Amino acid sequence: KQKISKNHHTIPQFYLNNFAVKVRIGYWINVYDKNLLKEKPNLVSNIGYIKNFNTMHKIIHITRDK
Repeated sequence: KQKISKNHHTIPQFYLNNFAVKVRIGYWINVYDKNLLKEKPNLVSNIGYIKNFNTMHKIIHITRDK
């Protein structure tokens, strides 16, 4: 049974893996943190995604009083 991913990657992981270094727990790549103004290593699975992409959100209907 396939599990639906919570995170939708905007950059495909298989593409980023080509630029990463494989370590026992996954693929690592250096990313630039613009808040800290420096590079830091991170797992490919942790970058370039929208969190909870497949989650249904409640839709609120606004009605006007007549």
